[in-house]
Amino acid sequence: MIPKSRIAKGFIRLSMLSSHNLLRGLIGLLVVAALGLGGLLWFDMDETEQLVERAQKGDADAQYALAIAFDTGKGFEEDDAKAIVWYRRAAEQGHMHAQHNLGISYENGEGVEQSIVEAVKWYQLAAAQGNQSSQYNLGLLFSLGHAPIQRSDRQALQWFTMAAEQGHAKAQSNLGAMHALGLGTEKNLVQAYKWFTLAVNSYPPGEDREQEMKNLTRASEEMAPVQVELAKKLAEEWKPKPWKQ
Repeated sequence: MIPKSRIAKGFIRLSMLSSHNLLRGLIGLLVVAALGLGGLLWFDMDETEQLVERAQKGDADAQYALAIAFDTGKGFEEDDAKAIVWYRRAAEQGHMHAQHNLGISYENGEGVEQSIVEAVKWYQLAAAQGNQSSQYNLGLLFSLGHAPIQRSDRQALQWFTMAAEQGHAKAQSNLGAMHALGLGTEKNLVQAYKWFTLAVNSYPPGEDREQEMKNLTRASEEMAPVQVELAKKLAEEWKPKPWKQ
């Protein structure tokens, strides 16, 4: 997986892998647990057969769990092509996480021929259901441009905003940078400082949080004290917005 990054006028942005393999695995394990198939991870034949049976009967959650099993090699031999089959079956039934993972697979050419057009299609379907990671990935694709998708700061801003308003830390960081640099919108350091602050509050201690602190410092150097206070107030009052289709 290739990190997508850009440095622009001192503000670090777009510094996250677009793929979410850990998220894939964690959500897959939750689905397996919900199905009462925890033993799948220890190669219990009865439970793996039960999972396959449910998936073949059209249970979208079981199809997704089976895809995760083939994708990660947990319970079955790892097989990207078979993972794609089951992701697709679940995704075509509207399973949000399957749609997201199918988008990842197309973006990276895992188990299927790489196609950014198909990746965008599946990300958009998941994003329309409120999937923050798909919204964020779309923001990255449009911010950087990836043939045949042309760069569009306006669309990148739109997708980052959707994810950021739900509390996605990387999207908050990138949204702050876009406001700071006037990309896709007019330059607005108050909004930039607000989103940088929210990203700082979302990150655990570490490199990402330290970078956001630097972004806050850079933004504040161009702001009047009253603007900084306003931005801090906006950040304190901010609450994540529940997704509404």
